[in-house]
Amino acid sequence: NVEASEIKKRITPRTKAIMPVDLKGMPVDFDAINEVAREANIPVLSDSAESFGAKYKDELVGSQCQAHSFSFFANKNITMGEGGLVTTNDDKVAEICRIVRNQGQSERYKHVMIGNNYRLTDLTASFGIEQLKRVEWIMEEKNRIADYYNEAFKGNDLISAPYIPSYVSRHSWYMYCLALDKRINRDLLVEKMKEEGVDSRLSFPPIHLQPIYREKFGYKEDDFPISEEIFNSFIDIPCWPNMTDEQMGRVVRTIERLVKDL
Repeated sequence: NVEASEIKKRITPRTKAIMPVDLKGMPVDFDAINEVAREANIPVLSDSAESFGAKYKDELVGSQCQAHSFSFFANKNITMGEGGLVTTNDDKVAEICRIVRNQGQSERYKHVMIGNNYRLTDLTASFGIEQLKRVEWIMEEKNRIADYYNEAFKGNDLISAPYIPSYVSRHSWYMYCLALDKRINRDLLVEKMKEEGVDSRLSFPPIHLQPIYREKFGYKEDDFPISEEIFNSFIDIPCWPNMTDEQMGRVVRTIERLVKDL
């Protein structure tokens, strides 16, 4: 959920594209980012993997940038088991996607670029068609749960509920993420929650701390301190369609009780 002002600072002559990420299912500020991209004359290719069904300024996410990619991995709001989808309003981008998807072929046995086999099978496509019929219900359920949590954690000085900018008309709530006060040992909280039967997930570790990036580019801890601080304070809590008030209440009570003792 990078801000346009931060992107603008980092554009160099070597920058080929901007790829913002709708983390946790919340859209970025596409208009602001597109303006920066126009000034720099570079495309915006949005990683909207987690925001399928979300709305930006009352419009479904998927048409704001030159291209959006969505994920249908098994843990997403709708799934085909694996794979994903690219949406675009650009005929050239659409044609390139079709060629890359189809082993680099512009027509049968005519390979015009290096491509891969990214074609959906009929079976997985049929799963997707049926899943699409459930999107609005899933969005209603996810937002019902988020509303419950937002109200429950309001006013707690040790826990911050997610901030939602005004341009987000509908969050997809792929994950519901809490930010913990620095006084809270996040990893110990996760351990204690697990002991009491309440599951959780951690956010993605900062990419610069991954072994391959350390080895190849020489990155080290504290190179991106804000990313590291966010990672160490974020925790995703249960949020699935059909979750009952009793189940949500148990999650809230468990977390609030545990954070007081950590």
